[in-house]
Amino acid sequence: MAHSSATSVKEDGAPQESPPVAGNGEPRHAGPLQILFVEDSDFDCSLLVRLLRQSKFVFEWQRVEDEPTMRAALSARHWDAIISDHNLPHFSSTRALEIYNEQRLDEPFIIVSGEIGEGVAVEAMLAGADDYVLKSRLARLPPALARSLRDAESRRLRRSAESALRDSEARLRSITSNLPGMLFQIAYDTGTRHWKFEYVSEGAGRILGALPADLTGDMPQFLTRISMEDRKSLDQLFLESLDPMREIRWQAKIEPDGAGEPADSAEGGNPVRWVELSGSPRAAGPGIVIWEGVIMDITPQKLAEEALMRSREDIRALSIHLENVKEEERKAIARDIHDDIGGMLASLKFDISWLSAQPMPDEEQGRRIASMAQVLESGRNATYRIMRDLRPSVLNLGIVAAVEWLANEFTKRHNFPCTFSSNRESISLTDTHCTAMFRIGQESLTNIVKHAKATSVRIELFEQSSAVTLEITDNGAGLTDENMARMNRFGIRGMRERAENLGGWFEIHGSPGSGTSVMVSLPKVKATQQ
Repeated sequence: MAHSSATSVKEDGAPQESPPVAGNGEPRHAGPLQILFVEDSDFDCSLLVRLLRQSKFVFEWQRVEDEPTMRAALSARHWDAIISDHNLPHFSSTRALEIYNEQRLDEPFIIVSGEIGEGVAVEAMLAGADDYVLKSRLARLPPALARSLRDAESRRLRRSAESALRDSEARLRSITSNLPGMLFQIAYDTGTRHWKFEYVSEGAGRILGALPADLTGDMPQFLTRISMEDRKSLDQLFLESLDPMREIRWQAKIEPDGAGEPADSAEGGNPVRWVELSGSPRAAGPGIVIWEGVIMDITPQKLAEEALMRSREDIRALSIHLENVKEEERKAIARDIHDDIGGMLASLKFDISWLSAQPMPDEEQGRRIASMAQVLESGRNATYRIMRDLRPSVLNLGIVAAVEWLANEFTKRHNFPCTFSSNRESISLTDTHCTAMFRIGQESLTNIVKHAKATSVRIELFEQSSAVTLEITDNGAGLTDENMARMNRFGIRGMRERAENLGGWFEIHGSPGSGTSVMVSLPKVKATQQ
């Protein structure tokens, strides 16, 4: 019996068959197995080698018989399996297994012994040994080694997968914790109609002022932060998007809970947050639907929208005020022209008429007086025209009379028919509404003259229970997007603003060759005829 400290042999005589497969069905490595024998007997070791060779194992091997040589062998190279005798003169399988565990090896460790008690065998298995084989039953060694190699490969694959999973989870946490929103996964049981959070990312702290653990599995923790109306709308939206399954987008206010305000409260100390939920569903089993998506904090956008809305309301109020001021100034100027300039011109006309009736000592003086009378008449006509343009006095008779006058004046000036009809002889509107509708009609007729190339125009005015509507239709070239781009869009925008500022609406539409139609509708707000 040899007692050398270590023996190394390269097994070349056995047929070169494929190495044992790994747990996933693929060869674990391309070369021969590396087997370390912990054995003090050359004869016993040779017996084990011969037995494994007969079982078609292709391997290189080394024998060690004490702790120093085992440690040296483990440090020198990688081993695919360790086969250890239990009792050695200066060593034991128990100590060898301790060294194996110290180095956190994952390869099979098999004990081969002539005598080993059941208790020792159980302790060895609990300590990490893969199997034990009695020397009286060595036929068990090859299948035990093959099984242990497969088990070891399965362990390596499992640990590799677990490590990859941990890395993936760490990356996911790192990514989601830096996202501006909160990722979520919501499970819905169609049978019980019960919702719950399956997953909530770290963004819950920023969005809702709550830890992910506080929300996971507890949908009410989220729902209590939103109004009852928003809760109902979210539940309804979820249900509506199930058949057919489709993405949803939902916005709501998040109120602070009783524990305090959410983190990073909105600007100005406002604790209310606006959030937007976006998600898509997928079937996850019988009666189970999983929603996955993100909840974003849209408070800055909402605050900006609210500021923009306030700004638009301010601009709209200013626009209304400026229009009212402008109309009042027009009325004042028209009144001053009528009262002052009109009075002076009337007085001059009487004087000139008197002079014209007197005997003229000089024929030239008569001609001069006649010329003055003509100039005076032209001035009076210009004065009346300016007064009408500033504010037609017919507006004081109501919207029906004003629009009918507008149609008649259009026919006179442009020599093609502009017909007018109304379902009422008199319609009561406030002076502001009446003036706005008249100005929109006036601007529409101006656009027809400039752009439509029409040969007839139809104006309809009709009163409904709560609104008054004016429709102007021509038979011209028809409005197109290209025409809109070339036209004075501020004129159309101004008409729309006039209507919307008074709570009404404005529409314009047409098609090439079929003319254009303009409609404006204003509400009857405590109307009194002027």
